[in-house]
Amino acid sequence: MDRTVEVWSGGVNTWECDEMGHLNVRFWVAKAMESLAGLTRLMGMPDAFARSGGATLVIRDLHMRFLREARAGACLWASGGVVALGETDADLLLVLRHADGTPAATFRLRAGHATASDLRPFPWPQRIRTACAALMTEVPDFAAPRSINLSPVTESRANLAFAERTGMTRIGLGTVRADELDVFGRMRPEMFIGRVSDGVA
Repeated sequence: MDRTVEVWSGGVNTWECDEMGHLNVRFWVAKAMESLAGLTRLMGMPDAFARSGGATLVIRDLHMRFLREARAGACLWASGGVVALGETDADLLLVLRHADGTPAATFRLRAGHATASDLRPFPWPQRIRTACAALMTEVPDFAAPRSINLSPVTESRANLAFAERTGMTRIGLGTVRADELDVFGRMRPEMFIGRVSDGVA
């Protein structure tokens, strides 16, 4: 049953669009992260992304699917829900939609419940489990992966030695700035994907 609820609404600014006039991927992700904050409030974690919060969510995997472009001036809104809740992790769904409800982009997140200070996983309290029960939803076909497996990555090969050994080409070079970090000192997801987007050309 679809129990997704509205967790964010807003619009597309001209300065968020790329050279083709479309909302740039970094800002799709930024709006998804705002939507995630809205969803965590409904889950009973209003301070999940605040320095004062005792617990936070750590995004372990993020699957994005872009379905329909958005241009400057477009109105968007997002709904969110909980697909599954484990002992210390959750499978979450965010759907960004155009004003008429047409899906524009989907975000599937596998997130861990962790201490804000040292990112140590710990079990969900019963109050959050109770709140999540009212937010349970199924993944619609338009949000399902098309050509990849969403099984958790058990071992990452993302490192400099692997890149050099396989002859990968560097697509960008720069410094991670303080304004690109969240309150915990980690690079914000939209800034990471923005660096990738900037290097694609």
